[in-house]
Amino acid sequence: MSELFKGFLSLSLSGSLVIAALLLCRPLYRDRVSRRWQYYIWLVAVARLLLPLAPETSLMNTLFRQAEEPQASYSGISGEYAPMLPSPAAAEEDQKSAVPARVDPAALVRAAAEWAWVVWLAAAALLAIRKITIYQSFVKYIRAGREEVSDVARLDALARAGEEAGVGRPVELCVNSLISSPLLLGFFRPCIVLPGGDLSEEDFRYTVRHELIHCRRRDMLYKWLVQATVCLHWFNPLVWWMEREISRACELSCDEAALEGLDGRERRAYGDTLLRTMEGGTYQDSLASLPLRESGKRLKERLKAIMEYRKRTRWMTALSAVLAAVVLMGAAAAGAYTGAAPARAVPQSVKTEGKGEPSLSFRYTQEGYSQPPYIFELGWNINKKAWKYYTDKEITLSDGTSMTVYCTDECGTDLKDGETVRALAKLLSRLRQETRDTEFPLTAPLVVSVQKVGDADPAELAARYYREGALPQFGAVFAQLTEDQQRTLLTEICEDSSSAFLSTAVNKLEADSPLIGQYAEKTYDEGDIAAFSILAGRMSREALEDWTDRAETDGRTAFRSVLYSMTDKDQELEDMKAALDRAQAEEYAAHGLVKRSGAYYYKDQPVRIFMDQRQDDQSFRTLDVNPRGAVDVEVVRDGDDQILSVGLMSQEAAAELLEDWDDLDELLDDQDDLDALDALDALDALDALDALDALDALDAALDALDQLEDLWDGDGWDWIDSDWDELNPLPEDGENALPVEIDSIKGGEIVWLGEYQLSYGDRIRYDLSAAAGRSLEVGFAVPGDTSLSRRYFAVFNKRQGSEDLRCAAGFTMKESSPVKPGRYALYVHATDGPLTDVTGKIAVTSGGEGVVSLTVEDLPEAVREAMRGCGIREWYVIPYDGRQYISCNGFAWSFGYQPVLTEEGWRVNVVRFQKKDSGRLLLSAPGEEGLALCLDGEPVAYTVLTCGQ
Repeated sequence: MSELFKGFLSLSLSGSLVIAALLLCRPLYRDRVSRRWQYYIWLVAVARLLLPLAPETSLMNTLFRQAEEPQASYSGISGEYAPMLPSPAAAEEDQKSAVPARVDPAALVRAAAEWAWVVWLAAAALLAIRKITIYQSFVKYIRAGREEVSDVARLDALARAGEEAGVGRPVELCVNSLISSPLLLGFFRPCIVLPGGDLSEEDFRYTVRHELIHCRRRDMLYKWLVQATVCLHWFNPLVWWMEREISRACELSCDEAALEGLDGRERRAYGDTLLRTMEGGTYQDSLASLPLRESGKRLKERLKAIMEYRKRTRWMTALSAVLAAVVLMGAAAAGAYTGAAPARAVPQSVKTEGKGEPSLSFRYTQEGYSQPPYIFELGWNINKKAWKYYTDKEITLSDGTSMTVYCTDECGTDLKDGETVRALAKLLSRLRQETRDTEFPLTAPLVVSVQKVGDADPAELAARYYREGALPQFGAVFAQLTEDQQRTLLTEICEDSSSAFLSTAVNKLEADSPLIGQYAEKTYDEGDIAAFSILAGRMSREALEDWTDRAETDGRTAFRSVLYSMTDKDQELEDMKAALDRAQAEEYAAHGLVKRSGAYYYKDQPVRIFMDQRQDDQSFRTLDVNPRGAVDVEVVRDGDDQILSVGLMSQEAAAELLEDWDDLDELLDDQDDLDALDALDALDALDALDALDALDALDAALDALDQLEDLWDGDGWDWIDSDWDELNPLPEDGENALPVEIDSIKGGEIVWLGEYQLSYGDRIRYDLSAAAGRSLEVGFAVPGDTSLSRRYFAVFNKRQGSEDLRCAAGFTMKESSPVKPGRYALYVHATDGPLTDVTGKIAVTSGGEGVVSLTVEDLPEAVREAMRGCGIREWYVIPYDGRQYISCNGFAWSFGYQPVLTEEGWRVNVVRFQKKDSGRLLLSAPGEEGLALCLDGEPVAYTVLTCGQ
């Protein structure tokens, strides 16, 4: 049985105890407390039935947790645990005398209980639909036959009665001859409906007085809350009894309130009005209206209460407060089931064994390794789902054991060479020994590339790999360099600000290498916070504490932030951020800038684009967009973060900044639509219970505005590619797709999924989702940047209501983007609380000179001309100017593609992802011949067109 359903059953049971207590004690308090108290005390029972709030120690928690505990047998004087197992002889005897197995009734009950929640939910939904349908029919019937009262005298009398009753909003007055008694209809636009317009002045006064009190107390809302409770607890007869008692108490308390301030004669006249409501009427009252007419028995009770009416005394008020406190404490003590009891420690003398291996998060790594005379680019722990996409080979290691090694198609030929296999076997033996006792041992290795370097000088190789941007190979030889050679390269890397190569080089240094301290001094003096954070990642705790003290003394805010994060000084970090926020607010205020309700204002004008930028490196300190702003403001700072100027941004600069923001106009249109909503029509729709659609539409529009805030945040700029190619969201599991399966991520934890060499033209696709959790982030960071001070191609999403928590997006790395080619680490981040069952795929497809996806606008004019007149859903290849353009018009699928360069040429496998209404596939591959096309692994026949054909 699901935990949710057990919790709901506990609510029904604890609510039943409160209802039973109120019913049993009613003779004791009926004539001692006010009718108003007797009406509103039922809210305690309703709250107990609906709200799963309870202390850890409560009656329901105790009962349900005891029912969950397994029964164990105990033997012996000491009371130690001893499972009652039969002896071998007894077991053999049991087998001989065994009888055919019978159906276990308890097992059938357990199986039925597992599906009980489905029956409960279906019945609740049907009952709710029935009640809503009845109410809608009643509303339509009443409105179809009603006539608005236009008698000025009657309307004036209604207004006076409203003032006397304390109703501070307008109430409509209508007549419908088919209803059985006066009633109040509607919540947002209340309307009193009379069965006729010929009421005497006295009857009219008392009738509208009664209904106006219902309106003032929001009894309609109370009644719908009770109806919702009945729908959810339809199986509980006490809840139906509670509904009748609340309806009775509602009218009695309303009569009591109406009688306040009336003398004896007026009270008798009020009772006469009730008697006259018994006449006429042909239509049954609705469950969600508030009629004045009652059955004969109920009417007799109300008339008796009217004649015995007395004003409240102080002791009645005191008694009411005491009784209410007693009922509240009783409801809290009854409590609710809040989940299984916390796990208790198993005694050390008891060994526990379970099935399977411990649940581990999926993790993959890929680096370069030197094993003379070769350099291997090797990864391990590839997901089982990806094994089928690679060539596998059994290799015998140095200790005589064998290991299955996977390799890409390009490396398959290399592993046929005996010398290469022997070198790989030595490398794998070494890595398995080095990682044996770590949390990430070598398993399922994947060979990505093989280079034979012979006896080449490591320094020359490192310099060459650095120039070529070959990060894995660079890391493989950097560790072989002398300290002076390493220093030379580190100096060049720091001058080039190559964070990816710096991270790789630092990770290859010995832990006690003096180079770490030397270059930490250098980067600290130069203010290079990104490089310093990489170096700090290899420092000891003692060294980090020393650097923290130094940064505090020097007042280096950025360095303090990094060091606080690395030394887990969360409180100091929060205090520093709060102080910086206050200082920034004062700094902005001195230049006429203020922030109110999340929006910036410049000289009392709302700001549309607010950009706070450092002049030296053009980096953003703050970038914020408010679609409803009127002016664009630019703040320019110097290298010391001091403001140089504050002024209006030119129209050209603003247009250039937002030229890729395709959704801005749409968001503005959505907000204009919201501003134009007719509130009265929306509220009128709510009376007929049709407002749920209006509220959903409003929530959707507000979610769109929230997306704008999420993408442009006040802490910095996370670059987002505007060319989201919806035709290529992500391939299925394949050569370029990394399957992600993470059982759980702790709140604030970062799971690293390997490092990638990114270049211009590369396409990145994410499609991750989490079964449970509040927010999810996926993206790239500089290797070693555990604080995620800089994020690249990052996607962040928050769960909205019952929607799935999902991050799905695509990016293309362009020369115009702030991200430069280099080595980046892929991560998944639980930003706000834990996540469970994080699954999906991530793909990085090589661009540049390889196979790339295009749009029609990207095609050369000659290729576009050649495609005119091409058939729908037919495949075409057009060679032109050293490239081959692949086209399939009418390809109604989102898709991914897996390009592989073989000896014969490019082989491109297109993988369909999700069906769409329409679409088009356009790809470009190098060369002018030798192209093989596949669709979901099956060869595709295509027609070759010549430009000009």
